[in-house]
Amino acid sequence: MNVTYEHKPEMTLIGFSTSIRPEEGYIKCPQFWEEECEAAEIVSTMMITGII
Repeated sequence: MNVTYEHKPEMTLIGFSTSIRPEEGYIKCPQFWEEECEAAEIVSTMMITGII
């Protein structure tokens, strides 16, 4: 199977009509990224401590 990746200059979130370029993600959606980073830190801590 051949896979071809196509460069996209911006992304469109499903259910939203606004396009956000990757470099503007945190600027336009800080709450989303702060919540995602917090969740990632929790999972990372759990993995390090052996909880999961």
